[in-house]
Amino acid sequence: MEPKVAIEAHRDAIYALAFSPDGKTLATAGYDRVIHLWDVPADSQLAKTPRLTLKDHSDTIYALS
Repeated sequence: MEPKVAIEAHRDAIYALAFSPDGKTLATAGYDRVIHLWDVPADSQLAKTPRLTLKDHSDTIYALS
């Protein structure tokens, strides 16, 4: 069974997820108009708080790259 990860930093639906090319950072974004950047450790246990938060976007974020 694959491990499950709960991302509770967003206040509403998450619409986009993207990993960095090296797989060490995960970006999440969604309806709350916030992008969170997370460190992805080797043991796949995502931290409880994001490394960086980008906020004040003008609308919902539907995609990341």
